[in-house]
Amino acid sequence: MNFVQDCLDTCIKNHRSCQLVDPPLPKRVLFFEANTLLDAPFLVHLYIPKRLDRQPYAALSHCWGSKEDQMHILKAEKENLTTLESSILWNRLSKTFQDGITVASKLGLQYIWIDSLCIIQDDKDDWIIEAAKMGEIYQNAYVTIAAASSPSNRVHFLKDRSSFSHPVPVKFYGPQKASVPRRILAQIGIAKPKTAFDSQIAGPLSSRAWTFQERALSTRIVHFSDEGIVYECLQNARRESSISSFPSILSRWEQFKPISSLQEKDAVKMRNKLQIFWREVLINYTARYITFRTDILPALSSTAARMHNLIESPYLAGLWQDRFVEDLCW
Repeated sequence: MNFVQDCLDTCIKNHRSCQLVDPPLPKRVLFFEANTLLDAPFLVHLYIPKRLDRQPYAALSHCWGSKEDQMHILKAEKENLTTLESSILWNRLSKTFQDGITVASKLGLQYIWIDSLCIIQDDKDDWIIEAAKMGEIYQNAYVTIAAASSPSNRVHFLKDRSSFSHPVPVKFYGPQKASVPRRILAQIGIAKPKTAFDSQIAGPLSSRAWTFQERALSTRIVHFSDEGIVYECLQNARRESSISSFPSILSRWEQFKPISSLQEKDAVKMRNKLQIFWREVLINYTARYITFRTDILPALSSTAARMHNLIESPYLAGLWQDRFVEDLCW
């Protein structure tokens, strides 16, 4: 976790665009604290914050898994809400949730937002209201924890990983006493650089539709994949296997300004950039798997809301009114 903490410290200290202005907690979060007894590492319960209660929290991005997997997930429902607010047994939490709490605790946090436990799953009205806030919830989180390698909640993402670098023989020419010892250079793996939307984080999470906006709208996100840990924020991204940074999806937002804030000539150029970006969004999003077809638009709604603040054109089910005819031909 030293790599993650170092990335967070650097971001908080040096990245002005990543600073969060003391946002309030979501409507519901999980509160956890260390357990002094031996039966479980943490005491956990569902917490209903007081009005404008402001505390840093983590948000978990995860795969629910198959229908069978979902049958075993502990969910917030009308009949168990009071019980969850009192206490949640550690062994009733799925392995992914346990790992999420463990990571959040190591980062000094005591609150975490998990959709299945913080949205009442059998209350349609609550689901509609809270699902619409998901973009805001992930954007305001101190950090999003992405369980990239877990195909379902029944699989740990904190685990021994296979090697994520692939060393290849390379000939180095120069003096024997080079500034970088050859024995170190010989251990460096060479990987193809990845950027922005071409940079899919390895793992099942990148194939799910709902998790697209969980990544794209986060201020900071840490991906736990089989290839190693990847950190992203609004400034850049870093892999624990490399000392250099690379452009992240999140940083794309920083390139844009609301069209109404620009002069006419610049506004036209910005609108074209936004149109290209939105098509990249749709290409990436529509290639992902979604369990319920009725979720296609809701799972994209928070991303569309953020785009609307920039484009300032009516949103029509994935398309924009000012380019509607052109978009239909795309």
